[in-house]
Amino acid sequence: MLIATSTLLSCKKESAPQQPTQTLPDMKGTWTGKWGDNFDTPVKTYRLQVKTENVVDINNGFADYVGTWRIDGYTFVASYVISGQTLTLKAAIDKAHMEGIWRNTTTNEYKGTFYLDKQ
Repeated sequence: MLIATSTLLSCKKESAPQQPTQTLPDMKGTWTGKWGDNFDTPVKTYRLQVKTENVVDINNGFADYVGTWRIDGYTFVASYVISGQTLTLKAAIDKAHMEGIWRNTTTNEYKGTFYLDKQ
């Protein structure tokens, strides 16, 4: 029994290396940039005011809208409604610059690209 106890105590357990935890940047604030139809070069004005409680104010150069935002993995996702149709923006998270795609998720007729820089 003494041999078994000393063997158990002398065994060294290897622990898995800990992965560093990545803190996502704070997305709240004003983001400005451009958007484009289909996959044309973005030239139309875009401004997002990302607020607390998952609220986002969006100006697409034509009008102001209120929508919602969330983080899905490492992707920023915002949605808002124009004339009964939902538009969704998706971009990889970055603390100062986002590039992504937008599309009409109601009809899938409209889509394009955008970029935004944090102010």
